[in-house]
Amino acid sequence: MARNILIYGLIGGAVMTILHFATIPLWDKDNNYDLGEVFGYASMILSLLAVYLGIKHYRDKYNNGSISFKQGFTVGLSISTVAGMLFAFYVYFFYTKIDPEFMSKYQKHFIEKIEKSTASAQEKAKQIAELKKDFANPLYNNWAFQSFLMFATVFLIGVVVTLLSSGILKKQKAHNTDDAQKSSKEVVHE
Repeated sequence: MARNILIYGLIGGAVMTILHFATIPLWDKDNNYDLGEVFGYASMILSLLAVYLGIKHYRDKYNNGSISFKQGFTVGLSISTVAGMLFAFYVYFFYTKIDPEFMSKYQKHFIEKIEKSTASAQEKAKQIAELKKDFANPLYNNWAFQSFLMFATVFLIGVVVTLLSSGILKKQKAHNTDDAQKSSKEVVHE
């Protein structure tokens, strides 16, 4: 079971990481961080198909074609944990090495978005002040905390995918029909 969990967890985490890294030029070029968020969540959901595939593989290859909801849930949560941990490490590396200026660019994007909005000058000033206050929060620029948030996000999406996958893939062992026929004949003869 552990090998199956590790393989599919690493696949899920790698897909998420590669998709995030590959899409940076698309949303970073024009400071389109809204598009980046869409790509980010879409990559999380897509990569967590590894949960479904991992549960199915475990059921078919290691568990003789059957799996209970509980077993599927355990396998799926474990795969989600591994995938989330890998992505959290990537996020930490992204913030500290790949793009240390990300948060300042991200803040600038949202300030520009507020300034372009149709809100009144007073409302814009209020929104910008709130945004700057949020960005000044020490946890917002704490890369370990941000990495934990990404882990938690992947894990929670993984819980949903695990629940669905465990329900869909739940399959009990088929009873041997010869044994069932023998026992019914024995009952009739008695």
